[in-house]
Amino acid sequence: MKRVLFPCVICLVLLSVGSSLLPAAWFGLDSCPSHWAVVIGYADACRFQAPEDGTSTRLEILTWTSAKGSTFRLAVYDDNDGHPDNRLWEGTDITYHGGQWCGEDVTGIMLTRDVYYWFAFKTSASEEMCYVGSGPANSHEWKSNQAYSDAFPHPWGSYSGRNSNRYTMRMHYTTPTGTRGIIEIDPGIIEGGFVR
Repeated sequence: MKRVLFPCVICLVLLSVGSSLLPAAWFGLDSCPSHWAVVIGYADACRFQAPEDGTSTRLEILTWTSAKGSTFRLAVYDDNDGHPDNRLWEGTDITYHGGQWCGEDVTGIMLTRDVYYWFAFKTSASEEMCYVGSGPANSHEWKSNQAYSDAFPHPWGSYSGRNSNRYTMRMHYTTPTGTRGIIEIDPGIIEGGFVR
């Protein structure tokens, strides 16, 4: 019995539709297994690795519960031998909304594949933020005596402490061929982050 092969028109339609529905690319962390009321007067920074070349478009952090009238600010640093170093960008006040991704547009940071970046934040009140524990060693670094009204340190300089817990943060970005989603990537590149 001969098999007749028909072109899969439906498959082609699904592929073309699916490609236009892919989410914006981002790298960082996605889940909220734990949460912590971060202490005011500190600047926290968490280390992430870019999965490919691109340009930043937005930075976000995942919140937990509502704190009335509070705000926070975000920043991005480059990496120097496993520590945050030069400040690449600093944002403005962002209103805290409980249980949501809250963030700000961050345009123009050129990202390089497999290079580390540090996502930093400071809060105006003791706000609950999501974090993922037991990540890569020393992937969270913080500095004390950092008043909320002051600019983020530049360069980062000495640190007050380090551990393996990273806050749930992510950076959206575009690639040279336009914004696209990533279905799967070697988890070793992302160091425990999740890519979409």
